[in-house]
Amino acid sequence: MNVFIHAGAPKTGTSALQAALAAHRAGLFAAGIGYPEPAEARGGDRLPGGNGAALLVLAGRSGLGSMASPAEAERWLDRCFAWADGRPLLFSREKLQVLRADQVARLDAMIGRRGGRLHMVYYVRHLLDHAVSSYCQAVKHPDGRGRAPAAWGVDAAIAGHQCRFGRKLAVFTAALGRDRVLCRLYDHDRLDLLGHLLGALAPGITARFASPATPVNRSPTATELLLFEALNRAPDARRLCRLASEALLHAEAPPDAPIGVSEAAFAAFARNNAAVIETVNGFLPPATPLRLTSGRIPIGRVEAPTAEHLVAGLVGVFATVLRHLDTREAAGGVGAAVPPND
Repeated sequence: MNVFIHAGAPKTGTSALQAALAAHRAGLFAAGIGYPEPAEARGGDRLPGGNGAALLVLAGRSGLGSMASPAEAERWLDRCFAWADGRPLLFSREKLQVLRADQVARLDAMIGRRGGRLHMVYYVRHLLDHAVSSYCQAVKHPDGRGRAPAAWGVDAAIAGHQCRFGRKLAVFTAALGRDRVLCRLYDHDRLDLLGHLLGALAPGITARFASPATPVNRSPTATELLLFEALNRAPDARRLCRLASEALLHAEAPPDAPIGVSEAAFAAFARNNAAVIETVNGFLPPATPLRLTSGRIPIGRVEAPTAEHLVAGLVGVFATVLRHLDTREAAGGVGAAVPPND
């Protein structure tokens, strides 16, 4: 019985994939693959971040987003195996990428005692696209520990960025061996993440499952990024950025200029990350190789927006935020807490 753990990487469609998996849990089970409810939920996915938080507890990494005790996590895993009734099991939790090799091996042993064979699933993304998206993530969710990503600017962040894809894959391989580590290219799968993932995990599944119509946790556009960078400088940056993220980033992106990087920043980035390409491509099919850039991020001089374009863009941003606040007020939820992203 195969057991698959999808562990990221961040900014490779993880939130959208988890939303699709949760929405189609019953259909997936009928088609032949089990995506269990999380241990923390009772009748639904009340916590963001997928269904694998209790696996962190079982691996010895409690305190990373699970309310389950070790005993509860063990009982939950037993229920998952009984419920699957021989079907492959799929768990997803981005934070599982932080596990050390010995902790992955510990999970492997626990799953093996229950008759399962563990496989790690890891998505990668063309490196410059991933670095820009990671910068946007840092700016829209400042960590509250004194670091101010907006102070770097996108060029400084890209010039100093070092991709960790190779290191994560090495950890999984050390614990499980190369044959039980599945690496996928987000840029190839992104238009149908769930369909491509199911095709790789369980080729016998022929049913089709739609992705959520509403984007989940998308990156900000260039104009929205200006707002988040400004909010980063506020005393209560973390709360303000979460409110702005809730209002703006769970809907389709409006038309906008792309976020670009300078030639100097890209040259430094390429020097820092060239070795990652060869390492990761050892895990990917030759037809879908990892590259330094997809070509979607402009490199070099990017035309500065005119004042009229900038004002129009920011007016659109603030109008969206105000409409969102009106909706929350009408629902009686203005003071509601905003859940963190995984």
